[in-house]
Amino acid sequence: MKWTFIIIPQLSFFSHLVHSMINLFITKAEMDRTLGLDVQLNYIENGTINLYSVKFPYRINASIAYVQFSWNTKVLDRPVNFLFN
Repeated sequence: MKWTFIIIPQLSFFSHLVHSMINLFITKAEMDRTLGLDVQLNYIENGTINLYSVKFPYRINASIAYVQFSWNTKVLDRPVNFLFN
């Protein structure tokens, strides 16, 4: 019970640090190039994972050498660090 009183204030204090408001997506132009579709595929919208799009099977021809993902953020008051593995 006493840990709850310690953890909850810490979570509320640090929550602004971990919420980056990023967007990760495949642009309409890239979707058209790879699949022939005129849509943008959003994987993360305003920091929230789009659960529908992560289930979408992204099957491309063997002749496609790469897929370009794009990202942006609405955070302007501090640097946004990211890492893709």
